[in-house]
Amino acid sequence: MHGETAVQASVYGPYEIKVSKELCDKAVVEVSFLSKVHSIDINERFIEFFIRNAVESVIITSMHPRTSINITIQEITNSGNLLACCVNAACLALLDAGVPMHGLVAAASIAFVDNKLVPFPSAKEIKLSESALYVLKVLVKALSE
Repeated sequence: MHGETAVQASVYGPYEIKVSKELCDKAVVEVSFLSKVHSIDINERFIEFFIRNAVESVIITSMHPRTSINITIQEITNSGNLLACCVNAACLALLDAGVPMHGLVAAASIAFVDNKLVPFPSAKEIKLSESALYVLKVLVKALSE
C-alpha cells in the first residue's frame, strides 16, 4: 500500500510446468497483473514485464529447474504509485511464500512539480508534474563461503 494505492499479491509455486515452457537450468517466473478496470492509462503488459525483470534478479531460480513461480497482482485502488506498489507487494509475497532469494527489491516514485520534488506523488500530481521517475533498488546479500 502506497498512500491510497493498494494491491494484493500472491505467489504460487514452484510447481511443474508444461514441457514446452520449461527451462532445464532454472525456474520460469511468470507475472500476471489484473487491473481493477481496464484503462488506457495502465499498460498491464508493461507492468508485468517490469515486475518480472525486477524480481527475477533476486529469485534463486536455479534451485528449482523445470518449474514455474507465478506471481499474481490484483489492483484494488490506484491513486498513483501503482508500479512501485506492485513491485514492493511482489517482493513481500515472495518472502511470505518462502521462495529462495538472495536479496530484496524495493521501488519508489518521485515527481517534479512546481520546482519541488514530491515523493510518492498522487495520480493528480503525476499529471501536473514536469517529469516523474520510478526508482528501483535491488539489495543483494553477499554470499559467504
